[in-house]
Amino acid sequence: MPSQLSFDQPRVYDQILNKVTGTFSDTWVSYWSDFFETLISYLSEFGIFLPQLTTVERDSLTTVVNGQLIYNLTVDAPQFWQDSSQSWRTITFT
Repeated sequence: MPSQLSFDQPRVYDQILNKVTGTFSDTWVSYWSDFFETLISYLSEFGIFLPQLTTVERDSLTTVVNGQLIYNLTVDAPQFWQDSSQSWRTITFT
């Protein structure tokens, strides 16, 4: 292993990219900025789409996180996982 390679002082690649397109960090910020602008535009036109699962498919999920949303096709309603009750809670509308 070369002596100049160090995890404490990683190489900086911005100087290489700077000659071509600007710094890597500028490119990354620009990418995410464009991505979120497109996403916001899409969601404002079409809305949010939740994963659609039956109760059997939902119950076969091996990893769920607090607040995870799905649309349950069996009960025809959105549901979210609640860690404190260790259950899927149905969102009802009145």
